[in-house]
Amino acid sequence: MTPLLVESLREAGALPDRARVRHRNQAPLFCAQPATVRHRADGHGVIATRERGARDETMICTSLTAQPLEKSSPHA
Repeated sequence: MTPLLVESLREAGALPDRARVRHRNQAPLFCAQPATVRHRADGHGVIATRERGARDETMICTSLTAQPLEKSSPHA
């Protein structure tokens, strides 16, 4: 479900124009199982997670980190 997390960051205005995106699937999420998407700032970018379970006992199913890429200098 990486596209869902990327799109949620884009819609929130938190996805840089040029970014290195890394994702990690950590636990299964089955059809009809409720899930929550959360965003939080990281020292190097932004992290989006898709979590399942009760608020006090959530399990991260998928995480995605987007780090801005530095603009390269123009070629001579």
